[in-house]
Amino acid sequence: MTMWLGDNQIQMTHLIRDRDTKFSKAFDLIIRTEGARIVKTPIMAPNANAYMECWIGSLRKECLNHFTCFSTKHLGYIIDEYANYYYDQSLGRINCKHILGGLLRHYWVELLNHPISK
Repeated sequence: MTMWLGDNQIQMTHLIRDRDTKFSKAFDLIIRTEGARIVKTPIMAPNANAYMECWIGSLRKECLNHFTCFSTKHLGYIIDEYANYYYDQSLGRINCKHILGGLLRHYWVELLNHPISK
């Protein structure tokens, strides 16, 4: 990973990781020598990574499984387009209903100044 980042002239500043024992002190040392700060997720906080893992899962299932990427530039373009679509709030405000104390969540868009909403 660090070699790929160096080859592509990308400076890693942070690495967010959980507290799994597979990440050894040697692993942390390699990351720190590259000039990055390691940020560990909180102890006993299973939802700390859940939002990103959910987003990555959606990206893979809804988008990347339908494309063949020919380069990292092509992959970056596809991810940028997906993220722009995923987070575009120009149609209205996103609402969330918490069910079972927030275990389940239902999201919907309240359309603002849009012909469909009238």
